Amino acid sequence: MREVKVSLVITSSSLRLSEISSKVGRAHSSGSHDRGTISLPGGKPFNETIWRMDSTEPESASLEKHFTSIGSQIPAKSIMDSGLLAGDARCFFDIAVFFDDAMCSIDIPAICLKVVERYGAEISIACYPVDDKLGSPK
Repeated sequence: MREVKVSLVITSSSLRLSEISSKVGRAHSSGSHDRGTISLPGGKPFNETIWRMDSTEPESASLEKHFTSIGSQIPAKSIMDSGLLAGDARCFFDIAVFFDDAMCSIDIPAICLKVVERYGAEISIACYPVDDKLGSPK
């Protein structure tokens, strides 16, 4: 089993969620947070704002479909024309891979790399082993 979740992420130490949403013309997905908010009860505040836009495709979908989903929700032009990337903001595609094999690998199609380039973004990949019977991280 190998499943993926893909999000477009914008981080900033100076902007708030509302400012990023206003600049790109789109509300953020769950999992986003403002700098200064507390992560967990008794935890430390986040030192940067994290704005997320999640793919609406199921975890079983191809990377191409996930990237297309994000592109249909927020076109690259919205990011590039917003002026966000001229400041301290960082833009990247977050790819989370869930696997139950002995190891994890993922191929990134050339079309996805072209999308990343259009957004002036980077790629971050994290791999999570899951319990094949429960479908939850080990």
